[in-house]
Amino acid sequence: MTGMLLVIDPSPTVQRVVQLVLGRLGYRVAAASDLASAKATSNSPIDVLIIAASLWSDEVLELRSDLGRGGSCAVLMLMERGEARTGSSFPHLIKPFTPDRLIAAVETLMAPGPEVVAQSPGAPALAGDSTFDPGWLQGGGKPVIWCHLSAFPLPELLQFLRAQRWEVQLRIRSGERRVTVTMRQGRVDFVTAEGIGAGFRLGRFLVSVQAIERQELEAFISSGAAQGMPLGKALQNAGLISHEQLLAAVRLQTCGLFYEVLRWTDGQAGVLVEPEHDEVARETGLALTVEQLLMDGFRHEDEWNRLQAQLPRPDEDLMANLLVINGFDLSRLSSLERETLGLLRNGGCLGQLLQNLPAEPIEVCRAIHVLLGARLLRRSSEVS
Repeated sequence: MTGMLLVIDPSPTVQRVVQLVLGRLGYRVAAASDLASAKATSNSPIDVLIIAASLWSDEVLELRSDLGRGGSCAVLMLMERGEARTGSSFPHLIKPFTPDRLIAAVETLMAPGPEVVAQSPGAPALAGDSTFDPGWLQGGGKPVIWCHLSAFPLPELLQFLRAQRWEVQLRIRSGERRVTVTMRQGRVDFVTAEGIGAGFRLGRFLVSVQAIERQELEAFISSGAAQGMPLGKALQNAGLISHEQLLAAVRLQTCGLFYEVLRWTDGQAGVLVEPEHDEVARETGLALTVEQLLMDGFRHEDEWNRLQAQLPRPDEDLMANLLVINGFDLSRLSSLERETLGLLRNGGCLGQLLQNLPAEPIEVCRAIHVLLGARLLRRSSEVS
């Protein structure tokens, strides 16, 4: 398909969504946040003007006349749910809209004999993207947004969802890793994950908040007493942990997963409205603010950057320094530091520890940093 479109909306998110959805079909889509910037940046005749209803004015009619092919063009109004209808002679699309509805509306407007638009070197364009597969968003809600994280950073998407105050599931995929963020009224209620590592399992956080001893937890899991129930629910029903302890652990798990996914730059995100929640998601309701989570997440990112500059490569061999260990009071170490040291007594590397230790990656890196600094560990390159 060919055609030149212009979207004018105050929201950068809406602009990018329209560009992504329609650009994949071959349309060229220019974007602007207001009329002034649209006039300053648009220099090609347009076939369809897509504009926020809140921006409607007589100036829009002038812009349509100036930029429209042959002095006119089709108009599609984007309006918020409950917003008063304006420019009633034009078709309207209510936000949040699905990609299918946006495509259907534009194709309908382009249907009456659209001209083939010649490519112009100065015209805005969006490269086609054939790598995105929306099939993983099927089921459990209506997909209204999808994007690549490289084009639409996750913090910006989260801020948009916070402002909209929708009830949504934000699904993020990177390789085999999956994270689902449940949001209500602009706050984060729950985060779940698949394929992301043992360090983010609920059991580890239950031990961390001292709700249960690790040995007791492992015995409960080995016994099969959970019988297919969520682990936290099964432990609570068995009287081994309290509801308050479970919520404390889920809160830590949710924050840890949130901080981890903020580091992803390569992946895809999809937003589903009217999602289907499982029992755990319905009952959790943490109501964490996006602002605080983002602030803490960026602090984690800063720490990650500092650690990565000082730590060995993931595949670099590490060895326990037995000369120092034999004269050191190991009780001064944390349980994770002692476990890390034990796993490296016969050698190993950071990459193996990240896979095998039941701790968040950043905690493992902190432990390695401490052990290297105390000379309890050394790099194999230091051994003469």
